[in-house]
Amino acid sequence: MERRKRLEYLDPKEPMAFIAVGLVSTMLLFLSMQACTSVVDSIADSYPNILVIYTDDLGYGDVGCYNPESKIATPHIDRLASNGMLFTDAHSSASICTPSRYSLMTGRYPWRRIDRIVLPFGPSLIGEDELTVPKMLKEKGYQTALIGKWHLGWDWNWRGGVRPPEDQITSGGNSLVTADLLDFGQLVTGGAMGAGFDYYFGQDVPNFPPYAWMENGRFLSKDLVQLKAEEIESTAFRGNIHGDGPGEPGWRFDEVMPKLLGRAVRYLREMKDSETPFFLLFSTTSPHTPVVPVSEFHGKSEAGFYGDYIQQLDKEVGEIMRVLEETDLLQNTLIIFTSDNGPEAIVKDVVANHGHRSMGAFRGVKWDVYEGGHRVPFIVHWPGVVKPNTKSNALISQLDIMATLASLVGVPLPPEMSGDSYDFLPLLTQESTAAPREYLVQSTGSGKDRVFALRHKNWVYINANSGRLPWGTKLWFNEYERNRGVVPHDEPDELFDLSKDPEQRYNLVREERKLADEMRILLNTLLGS
Repeated sequence: MERRKRLEYLDPKEPMAFIAVGLVSTMLLFLSMQACTSVVDSIADSYPNILVIYTDDLGYGDVGCYNPESKIATPHIDRLASNGMLFTDAHSSASICTPSRYSLMTGRYPWRRIDRIVLPFGPSLIGEDELTVPKMLKEKGYQTALIGKWHLGWDWNWRGGVRPPEDQITSGGNSLVTADLLDFGQLVTGGAMGAGFDYYFGQDVPNFPPYAWMENGRFLSKDLVQLKAEEIESTAFRGNIHGDGPGEPGWRFDEVMPKLLGRAVRYLREMKDSETPFFLLFSTTSPHTPVVPVSEFHGKSEAGFYGDYIQQLDKEVGEIMRVLEETDLLQNTLIIFTSDNGPEAIVKDVVANHGHRSMGAFRGVKWDVYEGGHRVPFIVHWPGVVKPNTKSNALISQLDIMATLASLVGVPLPPEMSGDSYDFLPLLTQESTAAPREYLVQSTGSGKDRVFALRHKNWVYINANSGRLPWGTKLWFNEYERNRGVVPHDEPDELFDLSKDPEQRYNLVREERKLADEMRILLNTLLGS
């Protein structure tokens, strides 16, 4: 088996402004430590099953193994970490959902293609000819499935065969679509199926219409009716529901996660006697709004309904693990547990009322390019390969899942991907402890509000006065963070030293202007590559 290993040349003795970004792809034989030799041989002979549990808006501090002061009990996720490898410096590829999901699928930086989320009834974002993780794994004989949230668009069946003008589909991010505009009896193309999944089951986005179940591009109910969002029954905290729209009569927000779990369990049981490996992306809708724990979990945490919902999620992870063990699949399954971005700004109430910091020790929430917006839980469990109870401080990104899985199954990636996705398989096998990448770009917003951040070693450079967009409830955090010691400034950009200031309280751009300028030039070089 071969591994693609990418090397970057960035001489710290020279100003970064004069350094070309070196991107060299090298094919190397897979070497292992003596203790891992038999494991590597077995991988070459029989590929493992792959399960990615992709949670929605779960913060770094929402999981007990990452936050000893957490007010939320997560024993099953903690057990996953204690039996695997916990990454302390892992990042989603963006601080908002659609861009992160695009990068998870393609291994490409999202800003190369998109700068915003897919709105209700948005078209397919991933092209039929675009390489994706499921397409790559299918080449190696994998069965591929997605159960849960997609949020990368579908090619909807508009009556008359023509997509209406955008101002008739959404306004202010909310749906204007009525049930009579779509033909729900026809196969919906593109979407998850077009991206390479053999099987799909889900409700596309929990707070978007259509409020209905879809399986393999077909709606389970052909007779959808127009639902008023405010009248959909729910428990706990609804949050922002993006408009009225088509849906199944009697739709309930709190029934979504139990249904998804049931389908995931059914799929795993079906895989028990399969002669080919599977790739399952179990993409939860929790703890994204609407925050709707079932009644069994009400009051179970010390962090309100938000904490209760995460404790329900934790139990669902435990159920997945139980079924894997029961079906004898666990020993040959590589599991990655992570989140699409940091916690949503609704956690301001969790902080204020319960003293629970979803972002952990970091600054920022969803949409921010501060650490809390994209530093996420990332746990890998792989019996016989990943040593239990290990920890890695290496810088990795969800972008790197593509290159790592390509390395695992021996698929060479095209040269244009060499600067985006990096192979961290040597970290899992303990062949190396070195980070596969030296730098990482983050982005948020669009148009004139677009902001980029560059991470290089312990430094973070932000090419704007703030790593937070100038709108929305997130502005509550400005005052909250000042109370935690964040020093206001009027500089045009920001520079932070995470080794001394992980909460990004002190902008060092004035003291370190030369370094900031070098990082700005490097960022612009990367954006233009």
